[in-house]
Amino acid sequence: MKPAHPGFKRLIDVGLELAKHCKSEQRAPIFGTLGNLHSELRRFVEAEAAYEEALRSYKSLAEKSPEAYLPYVASTQNNLGVLYRDLQRFGDAETAYTEALKTYKALAEKNPEAYLPYVAMTQNNLGVLYRDLQRFGDAETAYKEALAIRKALAEKNPEAYLHNLLQTQANIGVFYISTNRPDQGIHLLETVLKQRKVLPDFGARAFAGLGKAYEKLQNRKSAAQNYLQAAANHFILFRKGVKCLPTVVNYLGKVTKLGETEVKGDAQLMLTAMRRLAGEDVQIPQVPLSKKGEALKEALNGKKTEFKPENEIDIMILILINDLLPKKNQETT
Repeated sequence: MKPAHPGFKRLIDVGLELAKHCKSEQRAPIFGTLGNLHSELRRFVEAEAAYEEALRSYKSLAEKSPEAYLPYVASTQNNLGVLYRDLQRFGDAETAYTEALKTYKALAEKNPEAYLPYVAMTQNNLGVLYRDLQRFGDAETAYKEALAIRKALAEKNPEAYLHNLLQTQANIGVFYISTNRPDQGIHLLETVLKQRKVLPDFGARAFAGLGKAYEKLQNRKSAAQNYLQAAANHFILFRKGVKCLPTVVNYLGKVTKLGETEVKGDAQLMLTAMRRLAGEDVQIPQVPLSKKGEALKEALNGKKTEFKPENEIDIMILILINDLLPKKNQETT
């Protein structure tokens, strides 16, 4: 069991104490919040117990006041589905998602504007689950139902729903690639990437999917270019606190195998810089480099060359340069 952060532990203790003295309508949201806290801490046994207690309370309340409490029944069922999927309890996850979907669909019949977004969310979650289970027909059906709803919502209110539509399109694009339909997957992912300002952190997954698709099509040049973009986007996420450094190394490794000339050389030098920063004694490879690769090579030699970053690859190299050169010792050429 993961130990709780002191702040979280205090919240959990307060919540448990409050729950002892509250009525059912107050206990339910307390246990729902406790489930979220435990889940965030990856304390899954406690999270399940809290969600189950919240679900029991909400179901009881919904018997007397369905309009007020059925939405909370559905959201708790969805939270349980997410938890069970994380635990690879796929049968329980499917049951929880399916029950949530049934509830949201019933609510959407009376109030589509309020609840159709939740129907689409749950369909998307089911699509991901079925994809993981290799139930590809069920996955495609769920994804497409989510897509149809999100297209309609985004047409009416793009500011509120375009990002959800793009996420579903991206999920379907990756799904097509994993089910040997790379051309269809490429089309969808490239469509999504045109709207990257709406999904600023999505480049990592989209470029990785494109790299995989082009690799399947034996287009080594395009595969290498997209894997390099995937590595850079994952590196930026890593610097934001996401634990994905092995993924960065994996994609850079793919570039060194598939790429040629400057693309391959830049990837080799980026790996060399990362090993240097990890404390290894490294030799600087003599390989063809782009202008930004040359700047990184200068940094490995203790000098700084200025260049203006234009994309995520440039940003990654600039971060590596700054890490390699302590500010007090930087020499600009």
